[in-house]
Amino acid sequence: MRINYHIHTVFSDGSSSIRDYCEIAIQKGFEEIAFTDHLTVFPDGSADPHSLNTISIEDYVKEIKSISLEYEGRLIIRLGVEVDYIPGSENIIEKILEGYDFDLVIGSVHFIDNVCIDSLKHRNLVENMIRENGFDSLYSKYLKLVSKAVETGFFNIIGHIDIVRIWGFNPADGLKDEQKVLEFIKEKG
Repeated sequence: MRINYHIHTVFSDGSSSIRDYCEIAIQKGFEEIAFTDHLTVFPDGSADPHSLNTISIEDYVKEIKSISLEYEGRLIIRLGVEVDYIPGSENIIEKILEGYDFDLVIGSVHFIDNVCIDSLKHRNLVENMIRENGFDSLYSKYLKLVSKAVETGFFNIIGHIDIVRIWGFNPADGLKDEQKVLEFIKEKG
């Protein structure tokens, strides 16, 4: 069975509509997909401009539910969201998630010290962080945030645990700490 559980639409940072992605999925032989647009909410309650927010999430959910009925029998469509874990926003996230019946909730870490570590726009800031403290320091912070995300219990999937290495940097000790976090994720279920 061909599936894709990590699709972003124009509701966040994707380039196509929900309907367009459904058509592409069918053309490529997928039997099941999940839309998982970004939900990036900061501790002050504001949302990233390339993210769902408390208003657009309502339209997002309605559109996916409506389109999933249209494609019934041709494509299984799951309702999901990719939530950025940002310390201090837990209560806001919990409240938002309680308001919807998501099939899956991906927890991801994209921000460290208010810097989006996988954004081309922030690459210089990431490289400055590495120059000042070394990659191992950034890597350690990242894995601690991933572990905290797991501890919240909000997520049934943890997204791209390796994204901290997007710019080609690797920890001096190899990936043993990453493996420990993967074991922790497995332990927590």
